[in-house]
Amino acid sequence: MSPLMDVIRKKSVCFIIVLCLILTSAITYNSVDKTSAPVTFENGNLNVTGGSTYYIKDYIKPYTFTGNILVTGNSNLIIKDSTVIFRPDKFINVTVGSKLRIENSIITVDINTILPAYNLFFQILNSDFEIYNSTIEFKP
Repeated sequence: MSPLMDVIRKKSVCFIIVLCLILTSAITYNSVDKTSAPVTFENGNLNVTGGSTYYIKDYIKPYTFTGNILVTGNSNLIIKDSTVIFRPDKFINVTVGSKLRIENSIITVDINTILPAYNLFFQILNSDFEIYNSTIEFKP
């Protein structure tokens, strides 16, 4: 096996392990309240706070996300009917009673970069993570 294929294999195994850890925290879906609290974009990062709900939905073309996502303070991020491509080494952090719901979507990492690692990190702390009829993938 070539050294490049060995690196890709190792990265794929790490991604699968992280995904399995994430899926163990999945909780059944409850209704989501829509509120008007702040959602901000700063330096490419998405911050959903203050009990707000933010939707990434119905993207016909893949949407490339260049920053990190922080969902906190009993807020909700819903990714629905979309393909979202993250830049390598970014994270989705869901904390303090918040919720990440992915439905009928594809989440992947942009591998067309010069970075040596193609990681996407999920951190779900004291919060809900739900994924329905969706794929989180890494394709070399």
